[in-house]
This record gives sequence, C-alpha cells and structure tokens, in this order.
Amino acid sequence: MRDFTKEELNNEVWKDIPDYEGIYQISNLGRVMRIGRKKTRGDEYIPNKILKQTKDKNWYTQVNLSKQGESKMCKTHRLVIKSFTYVSDLHVDHINGIRDDNRLENLRYCTNRQNSTFYFLNKETT
Repeated sequence: MRDFTKEELNNEVWKDIPDYEGIYQISNLGRVMRIGRKKTRGDEYIPNKILKQTKDKNWYTQVNLSKQGESKMCKTHRLVIKSFTYVSDLHVDHINGIRDDNRLENLRYCTNRQNSTFYFLNKETT
C-alpha cells in the first residue's frame, strides 16, 4: 500500500462497488471507503471512513466488506477493476508487477496464460 501525492489525491475518483452500492466505494487509487450513514437508532451520524487494508499470503491487498450481517474478504485489485470497467472472470494483472499498487492505470484483465507470461517478464526486469 503506497502513499499518494497531493495531486493524485486531488484527482481521486470514487465509484460504488458493485453489489455494495450505497455502502462502500472504491477509488481509482485503490482506496476503499465505507459511506457515512445515520445510525438506525437515534440521530447520530457515522461519517465516511477509509478502510484499512491487509495483505493475504500472496501479498495482494484485501479488505473486509459487510452487508446485511455477512462479511466477505475481497481483493482490492478486483474491486477497482470491476468498479471502473466491467465484471469479468479473467485474471487481473498488475502491469508494473507490484501487487499492492492497485491504481486503475496499473490494472488490466488478462488470461491465465498472459498473467503467467507477464509475471515472468516482469520478474526478469526487476
């Protein structure tokens, strides 16, 4: 998970996450936000919150999303690409080979074979 420049943050774009519309949004930088809401009891308001992300055993970032009492751990790169492009069963490639660089400009759909090829080509150049 990287630090972003002031310019990147000023140009950050947020979109609803499919199946979590009105609950969570993701940015083109790969940050995930829980949308603010009013508590079910009383007048208290819970503000927007950028969620902490963790890394799985393969060093991909992930975030826990909850809806109607059910929690699900979701890979950040898949959330970014499906929120800003379209939903696909294809693999998602990190173009620069950095698994926690989930900026939209660094992600692309590819086949399993392409993903393996990109991985080995990237490994040789880094």
